[in-house]
Amino acid sequence: MPVNTGANCSKASVSYGEGRACVCSSGDGSVIEMKDSSEFYLTKNGLGTNVHLNRGSIGVEAAKQGSGHLFVDKATRSCRL
Repeated sequence: MPVNTGANCSKASVSYGEGRACVCSSGDGSVIEMKDSSEFYLTKNGLGTNVHLNRGSIGVEAAKQGSGHLFVDKATRSCRL
C-alpha cells in the first residue's frame, strides 16, 4: 500500500515509491524512517513489536517500551532495540 507524506501509519504494512523517503510513527511512539523503494510491516506478539523489513533500508528511533521490546527482522538477520 503506497503511503503519502504525513500519512498515519497505523495500517499493518507500508511501502513507498522510488526517489522518496517516508517517516512513520508507530503506535508505541517509535519513529521509523524508510528510504525509497523500501517495504516493511509491523506485528505484535508476547515479546513486543516486530518491524519486518522486506526490502530496502530503514532507520528506527525506538520509544521506551513498556513490558516488551522492539525488534527489527530481515530475512538475513534480526536485532532487538
